Amino acid sequence: MKHRGVHNIADAAMVMGGPVAREITSVLFLLTWILATGSGFIGLSQGLKILANGKGCTIVWTMVAAVSTGILSSIRTLGKLAILTWIGFASIFTAVFIVVVGVSVVDRPAAAPPTGPYDLGIVAVGSPGFVAGLVAALNLFSGFGSTSTFMPVIAEMKEPKRFPKALFISQGLLVACYMSFGMVVYMYCGQYIASPSLASAGGTLEKVAYAISVPGFMMTSTLWVHVAAKFLFVRILRNSEHLQKNTLIHWTTWLYVEVAPALAAEGYRVIVPYLRGNGPTTFLHTNTFRSGQQAALGYDIIEILDALKIPSAIFAGYDWGGRGACVAVALWPDRCDGLVSVNSYLIQDLSKAWIPLNSEIEAGFWYFYYFLTPRGEAALAEHPQDIARVVWDKNSPVWNYTEQEFERATETYVNPDYVDVVTQVYRHRLLCAPGDPDYADIEMELRKQPAIRVPAVTLDGLMDGNFPATDGSPSAGNFKRTRIHHQIEGAGHNLPQEKPQAFIDAVIEVAGLS
Repeated sequence: MKHRGVHNIADAAMVMGGPVAREITSVLFLLTWILATGSGFIGLSQGLKILANGKGCTIVWTMVAAVSTGILSSIRTLGKLAILTWIGFASIFTAVFIVVVGVSVVDRPAAAPPTGPYDLGIVAVGSPGFVAGLVAALNLFSGFGSTSTFMPVIAEMKEPKRFPKALFISQGLLVACYMSFGMVVYMYCGQYIASPSLASAGGTLEKVAYAISVPGFMMTSTLWVHVAAKFLFVRILRNSEHLQKNTLIHWTTWLYVEVAPALAAEGYRVIVPYLRGNGPTTFLHTNTFRSGQQAALGYDIIEILDALKIPSAIFAGYDWGGRGACVAVALWPDRCDGLVSVNSYLIQDLSKAWIPLNSEIEAGFWYFYYFLTPRGEAALAEHPQDIARVVWDKNSPVWNYTEQEFERATETYVNPDYVDVVTQVYRHRLLCAPGDPDYADIEMELRKQPAIRVPAVTLDGLMDGNFPATDGSPSAGNFKRTRIHHQIEGAGHNLPQEKPQAFIDAVIEVAGLS
């Protein structure tokens, strides 16, 4: 109770050893839970594959494990995860108990030779070599390795003084289960204990144990991801109002950091930048042209990669973000491993800027023309949320977004450059204002409508209120490599937020194509 600012073990290291101890502990803590998450994915994927009678690729089952775990770990607090953790505990306990009983009734361990005599190799005190001894010691360490997560639990308890009681009960139960179950399985299996041990009984008992244990594996991985994500979340927002307040930055940070450990365990690194003129973005110089034209959006992506020293990446986005991604892919294909784009090919052909579209579509573009006028610019400055709501309702007619979702999104409009950037986008798009001279060469290349020359997955929402879904054929000529197109049921224009799983699946799919 004396250290209320301690949220995790790295904070405790700061109290005891200063900044250096905190940084070292932070790295070790994250590595521990990223690796643990990876092992959890493997266990869960192995169980799913066994239940499917060995059908399906291990990589596919691992991706299923990663996605399902990522979704569950997005639950914001440990308190709301509590009921699921009890289900997970019951699942694992029951599965292990079945194995304990099972190994005592089968003729021989599943990993033992199928015929002939065999020696269990049971010894009270062994004399293993260095490697075997180290593995045995580390197994004991990992069995109690979750102790580094105790502090995040204390930090969220309504009555922290009750933690010692909970700790002694849980650790006492853990020791009792390890000792009793472990000794029984060792007595009947000896050196033929399978890894994971749920397979020790073999046959039907193995499938039953795995079937029952799936919720347990899932919740174990979920907790590991959640704890690592919470560590990053607190570290990023510490000493800011957003750590406790229900703001856009609070929720945006949480929704992306919760998938980071899961994706890291899968080998992914995810970067979600703000568009220029939105959120906390700033221009370095007061005299910089406030432009949001497509060339600028595309080049911003390349500059992010350069700044972070990333040779290439998968680009995924929609609307402005999707347009920037298409520009970057088309002009710098060597920097892109694959593209996910909502509404397919989004590079504007400014040579056709004055050619009218279908009248119904033109009506939905009212704000394009509104922002050409001083009246529209003033409206955007005074009540951008009202304009956004009208556009959202038109473009996503079946999306029942909450007021909280709307407020989180429109908070990004609070930026001194927002109005200038937005109005410049539409004025330049309709040839009513010049572009930034620094991007003139890029704009000239974009007028040639350069093709996409990397693998791509494109998506259309079937309920998009202003951009009618297609089968992908109108833009087929713009894609010169493998391109897969999907129409998404129930999705409007804001597809990544309305149907996030479809967007995630598209990223995974294009990664496979790459």
